[in-house]
Order: sequence, then structure tokens, then C-alpha cells
Amino acid sequence: MFGDGGAKDRVSSEPNGADITVDGDYAGNTPSQIKLKPGVHSIKIAKKDFAPWERSIKVEAGESRNVAAELEKSK
Repeated sequence: MFGDGGAKDRVSSEPNGADITVDGDYAGNTPSQIKLKPGVHSIKIAKKDFAPWERSIKVEAGESRNVAAELEKSK
């Protein structure tokens, strides 16, 4: 999941301070910069009292991107 030859992705959320999980492993809190190996990864961003945000992204070698999640308040 993490390591050399991958991409540096900036992960943020509104609001900040949400947990980042990549492929089921904890990767930090938003905002963060994480380095992912090439391939398809599942990213989940979750914060108490908010609905979780989940996406699948394909990472190419040397590519960098911004992953921004707008979290919706839970009902």
C-alpha cells in the first residue's frame, strides 16, 4: 500500500480531523500527505457524527493528486 515508486496524495476533508483508512489500514488524520504504491486503493475518510466517505482510486507511478472529502452530518 505505502512505499516507493508510487504517488504522493494530499488527503483533506471538510471538516478537518477525520480518520483516513487506506485498504483497511489506518493512514492518519486529515489533512495529510500519504504516499501510495501504484495500483487500485480503497480510501475511507470518517469522523464521529459524520457519514463516512469512501472512494476507490487508481494510482499511477509518479502521479500526485488531491483527494478532498466533503463529509455530511449524520442524521
